[in-house]
Amino acid sequence: MGEAKGTGTKLYCGMVVMLIMGMSFYANASGDPAMTTWRINQSGDMGQSTDPDIHAVVSQVPADVQTVYFNETDVYVDATSIPSHPVGPFLDGNPSIPVQVDRTFRIPRTTPGIAGSHTDTGLGAIGVFANGIVMYNMSDATSYENEGVWNSNAIIKRGPGMDDAGGHPSPIGQGPPPGVEAYAHTHVGMDEDHTHATDEKAEIVEGFYHYHQQPSALREQLGDDGVAHSPILGFVFDGIPLYGPYGYDNTNGTGGVVRMESSYRLRSITTRTTLPDGSPVAVNLQGPPVNNEYPLGYFIEDHEFVDSLGHLDLFNGRFAVTPEYPEGVYAYYATIDDSGNSAYPYLLGEQYYGVPLNDNVSDTVTKPGGLTLYEPAEEEEDIQIVVSDAFAEAGNPFTLTAPAGTNYQWKFDGAPLSDDPPRRTGTASQALVFAELELGDAGTYTVVYDNGATKAIVESPGYYLDVLPVGSLPISSPGSLLALIGLILIIGTIAVALKQDRVKKED
Repeated sequence: MGEAKGTGTKLYCGMVVMLIMGMSFYANASGDPAMTTWRINQSGDMGQSTDPDIHAVVSQVPADVQTVYFNETDVYVDATSIPSHPVGPFLDGNPSIPVQVDRTFRIPRTTPGIAGSHTDTGLGAIGVFANGIVMYNMSDATSYENEGVWNSNAIIKRGPGMDDAGGHPSPIGQGPPPGVEAYAHTHVGMDEDHTHATDEKAEIVEGFYHYHQQPSALREQLGDDGVAHSPILGFVFDGIPLYGPYGYDNTNGTGGVVRMESSYRLRSITTRTTLPDGSPVAVNLQGPPVNNEYPLGYFIEDHEFVDSLGHLDLFNGRFAVTPEYPEGVYAYYATIDDSGNSAYPYLLGEQYYGVPLNDNVSDTVTKPGGLTLYEPAEEEEDIQIVVSDAFAEAGNPFTLTAPAGTNYQWKFDGAPLSDDPPRRTGTASQALVFAELELGDAGTYTVVYDNGATKAIVESPGYYLDVLPVGSLPISSPGSLLALIGLILIIGTIAVALKQDRVKKED
């Protein structure tokens, strides 16, 4: 767990142990999230599915991100559009099977500023996740009676056809993928307007896999479970990072880790005769009444933004301190409700906060000359951590420092800690700081953090801190201090076994 530092006058360190257990790391790690966020496929992983027809196609495709190149201004990410987590089945009658679609994305290495005017996200890809799968906005690309006024919410309308990972494919071809029969199997799902169950054969065509919402399987691969600040899940095409659903309660990085809540809510309506801004809709353009067929939330216009209702703004982001940006950054957050289900607007609002890069939006990114290949180091078996045990008197300051990394969450006797300022701070930072120890602070401390390597979230071995009553260990002379040190050295000869760090790796 890193070194323990006590700044008070009565700190006693005993049985100091250095444990060499290795650490996965990037050979040329720069700390630049635009470079280090990506899940680069170094082990030859291929796509997979529990559906035999889908598996026959995706299992032939290298998964996730293939290569990352960079120069002084930009990072270039090459991906196949097939993730390493299982895809499908898609149970709404969707005839598409995800196929390899090679794309290159350009991510600027400098954090962009606010746009002078904001651009609608529009249909199609608006960003890319860490596994190379693109993100779409909340729209289904259809509207009530095709009038473009009441626009369908993709998560509600197409949700039954999204797989357990939160994604689905959109048709991009006129025929089946190579090696798959045109009518390979029966789809049980929704009919043409996606409102009623059907059981019919569907022609299988090539599809482009994407997410409209928080990618639950990717989050699981990244260890995004709410214990610590969410990792960066990807980048939007305006160069702004998208985090998972957990962040610091306060924008200055204090207050512990909480679920980020959007400032959108369902409108209190039973008829669809006005828009979210209150403007009336012409009679011939009014939507259907709220009912079982078109429940509240079925359309994007069923939602309204209420400033400061949650943590996030109109664009579903905020400026705040994050582990990767200790000075603060504007970032979007993928939102979920208190049950863990995706929550509107899911990824972004209806507009970008920044200025989207046109070559990303139009899929016309070209690599310039003189790029450098980013090469993560091979994973090593061990992790290098310095572990110390100590005891100190109540009333003194004390600091525990973890190794270098990101996304810290300190635990006390196995339970996550939260800040209790000013006495205890840094529970989600590298250094856990006690301004003044109390007897109740005695116990075992561990820290969960991202060690900067691909596929590795680390939890340190236990570190036991004993807090003694004030005045119980007075040091009145150098002789008494030497005697104490001698006793510690004797105790320190007892063999101490420490468990190796637990490293959670992707499937």
